[in-house]
Amino acid sequence: DGAIDSEQAERLATREYFRTEAELRGPIEAEGSWSVASYELERRPCPFWTQLQSGAIAQEEFAAQVSKAFRGFLSTEFNAALGAAASAFWTEVERRAVQQPDDWVMSVVMHQVVLVRKV
Repeated sequence: DGAIDSEQAERLATREYFRTEAELRGPIEAEGSWSVASYELERRPCPFWTQLQSGAIAQEEFAAQVSKAFRGFLSTEFNAALGAAASAFWTEVERRAVQQPDDWVMSVVMHQVVLVRKV
């Protein structure tokens, strides 16, 4: 029926989260072979939200694109946790994104790093 039990819900965890500059620099500096020559955090608005707001795409297309983006970086962990309920879960994600697009807006965050190898 697509419902997930409490055990599956407990396994729905992800390692995907916004990393701070310190979290990014830490392993690089600890390894010792590289130094960070420059660092910049770039943030951009969700391209699908921008397209929806301008009328370039309909809510259904917005929902499909957002669902596809989330699947791209969450499906490995989520599908393993959800098992047979995975397909129903992602269908529900898309359905809810159509109904409440404001709840599904995401930003694109990129760390721009220039590394220099230490001699």
